[in-house]
Amino acid sequence: MWLAMALFFILPCVMSAEEPLRSIAEVRELSPERAAQNLKVDIEVQILKITSPGYGGFVTDGKMGIYMSFRHGFTSSALYSVGDRIRLLGYTVPGRFIPHIESRKITILENAPLPDALQIEEKIFFDPELDCQWVTFTGIVLGSMDAWHPTQMGIQLKYHEHTVNLLANRQDFSEKFIDSLVHRKVRVRAIAATKVNQKRQMMARFFHVAKESDLILLSKEEPNFVSIDELLSRKSAHQSQQVKVKGQVTHVSERGIYLRGEKGCLYSKTRPIQEIECGDLVEMVGLVEAGPVTPILFASDIRKKTVDDVVPPVPVEIELNEKYSPSLNYELVTLKCWLRKLRTTEDGLVFQCENSGYDFEVRIKGEKEAIDRFEIGSELLLTGIGELSSTNFFLPFGSQVDRFQLQLRNLQDIKVLSAPPWWSIKKLAVILTLMGLIGGAAFIWAMTLRSRIAYQTVVISEQVQRETVMEERQRLARDLHDTLQQNMTGISMQLAHAQRHVDVDDHDLTKSAINRAQEMLDQCRDETRESISRLRNSTTTRGSLAVLVEDTMIHDAKIAGVTLKIRTSGEPYPLDPFYVNHALKIVREAFSNALHHSECERLDVSFQYGEDDLEISVIDDGKGFDPKLGSPQGHYGLVGMNERAERIDSELSIESEPKKGTTIVLKIPVSLSRSKDL
Repeated sequence: MWLAMALFFILPCVMSAEEPLRSIAEVRELSPERAAQNLKVDIEVQILKITSPGYGGFVTDGKMGIYMSFRHGFTSSALYSVGDRIRLLGYTVPGRFIPHIESRKITILENAPLPDALQIEEKIFFDPELDCQWVTFTGIVLGSMDAWHPTQMGIQLKYHEHTVNLLANRQDFSEKFIDSLVHRKVRVRAIAATKVNQKRQMMARFFHVAKESDLILLSKEEPNFVSIDELLSRKSAHQSQQVKVKGQVTHVSERGIYLRGEKGCLYSKTRPIQEIECGDLVEMVGLVEAGPVTPILFASDIRKKTVDDVVPPVPVEIELNEKYSPSLNYELVTLKCWLRKLRTTEDGLVFQCENSGYDFEVRIKGEKEAIDRFEIGSELLLTGIGELSSTNFFLPFGSQVDRFQLQLRNLQDIKVLSAPPWWSIKKLAVILTLMGLIGGAAFIWAMTLRSRIAYQTVVISEQVQRETVMEERQRLARDLHDTLQQNMTGISMQLAHAQRHVDVDDHDLTKSAINRAQEMLDQCRDETRESISRLRNSTTTRGSLAVLVEDTMIHDAKIAGVTLKIRTSGEPYPLDPFYVNHALKIVREAFSNALHHSECERLDVSFQYGEDDLEISVIDDGKGFDPKLGSPQGHYGLVGMNERAERIDSELSIESEPKKGTTIVLKIPVSLSRSKDL
């Protein structure tokens, strides 16, 4: 507040230090930097317009114009009137385009007629120096439009090939007045204004008009009659002068009227006229402008030609193809099609249809409640106004037309020729969905059954293996029982025989009987050891396989004079008896072959417990042999070893060369051989 008061007293003193500017031309010539120094202004001017809501206005000194803003940024526009001559005291400001005057004191001198406006031509229409000037020119009113502020209204004007916007105070103009001038030629008196960017560069031209009297309707000139066909065939679609056309009405919509000529149709934008109906012959006066495909008429005057018998227009029967003739644009047509989709919008119903393999859209205003009357897949006969356009935004004209749309007039333009077949896409989709669900369920059931069968197979396999082992144990038990019983009986008989000879002092026979009993006892011991080894295999204690090998082989190795070394590496784990039994027999066969055939002096047996397999090696330093020659006739040891290895799904390898010893390696998979009982 104190700063504002200080400026109120100090600013006039500073400004008084320089001579004030006395003309608008002096202010306009200032640079933005110089105008920002708030130079003093003292001039007499005349008000051209007060802008709403009263921030300022445009004034002229009779030669040039400028914008004047009120002291506090707002004042009542009722204080001043257009035409008031005032004395303006103020200071300069840069403005947005050219310098402006910030008022400090305004004194009304008198109200006088406005000076003559500057007549402008098209070549200087966009001259930046025209900004804020009081000008006049002629054009054709196109209609009103919304403005940036609710107190303002816009008016569109056609000036040569340009569409110009006029800005007016809404309180000074009425919609009815503007409507009365639509598509009519007027003389405009206005203040030129400029739309600029942040670099203070001109982007567009628009105009301020102060009152309705600044739009002067010119005397009507009798327009030339031009046929619709001639308008469609001209090289230029623009027509700066009004023309008169005649034709038959094919449709009346909220947007305008559709007319038919002899070889084409024309769309006329105009206000709805109740007395005009489909089939009427009318005469229109208006301005022609280019449309996306064919010209459009902006009608200012419509006259119905009285005819006793009105013949309704006959629609043209068509079929769609990839090349759309411009003659279809705005024409009343009829065609057969299939209904593919249907939806509602804010305006009404939208049909997605297909004709001859080409899709197109059909629209009808309102009638949303009629959506249930039509079924997808029905064959329809449609009648309506055809409209052509382009899907390419940048090439919307001529040969680039690639889209057809049909505007229906009412529900009577739709005839259902046939109902959809029972196998509609929707029903087919439901059937396929059900089949998919059933197929999926069958697949899941099959996979579940397969998994169950696999599980049962494993269970049965394990049971068979257990039963096989039990059967083998029982067989060994029977062998042991029979062997011990037979050998013990024989020994008993030999000892009894020896006893008899002792009694008669027959030393030779006694010694012979005792020796025979000793041999039978050794044989019994060997057979018993083998049977016991088999039976001990029934328990799956850690390291049991190495113990079995050592128990059954160390005695024979000593008798044969062979050095036997048994080594174990890794962490031993229990094995299934089935695998222990076969592995033990393979190792015993390899051991027996080494003792009886290799003439070895050293024999190494190793057990390597790995994560994936158990590797058993039997290595001798004997005379070796050639494995390619096979086993001699009548010897089946190697064959039996390979058969047992295959039975337990293991890998058996035999490496040997003459005079280089023999290496036999058995690899048993852990996943199969490991005991399931622990």
